[in-house]
Amino acid sequence: MADPVAPNSAARKKMLLKAARGYRDSLNDGAVAYLYGRGFDDATISRFGFGYVESPLPEHTYAKGMLAIPYITPSNGIKSIRFRCIEDHVCKDVEKHAKYWGESGIRSGMFNTKDLASDSDTIAVCEGELDAITISGSGIMPAVGVPGANGWQSFYPRMLAGFSRVVLVADGDDAGSKLASTFRRALPLSGTVMLCKPGDDVNSVYVREGKEGLQSLLKGEEDDE
Repeated sequence: MADPVAPNSAARKKMLLKAARGYRDSLNDGAVAYLYGRGFDDATISRFGFGYVESPLPEHTYAKGMLAIPYITPSNGIKSIRFRCIEDHVCKDVEKHAKYWGESGIRSGMFNTKDLASDSDTIAVCEGELDAITISGSGIMPAVGVPGANGWQSFYPRMLAGFSRVVLVADGDDAGSKLASTFRRALPLSGTVMLCKPGDDVNSVYVREGKEGLQSLLKGEEDDE
């Protein structure tokens, strides 16, 4: 059976590239303001190819009005696209929809795999794309993202094998603690866990405390089970 992590048909790759370019070109003032509010500058917004779904492809109708986050490969192809609601409401409780959405049956895999080619001996693993962008885009260290607390895959340790230290920075909630336990079992030797304070994640620390605050978090004492 073909691995659903990386779509491998030429037609699908072409479709995803077309979609990512179209959504990038549709990035509007509202979406840019949202990204500025998350602490991202124009260079970071451009580097990570953010887009806005104004005119969705048929495969992405559900994502209309959402932020598009492309999974860009080291060869600058598009492996998948995840979408995030950027409206000012509580998605699950008020609007009864998911905060994030991706095509059914397609696992996004690891986000920002370009950073796996870094010559650094340390890499961060984040719970989500925006957190990975926060660390990598601010230049603190290379960073990759897991698409949600339940997104860890059994082959990720092989992808991270070139780094002597792998730092998981997990959200300060039950899901983050669960991901930390999975991570410790998967990387017992090179893995280090940093849990954010309750209610925090990497990006909220960065927005509130800046680069220095995030660096302080990453240099803190490892969290024990």
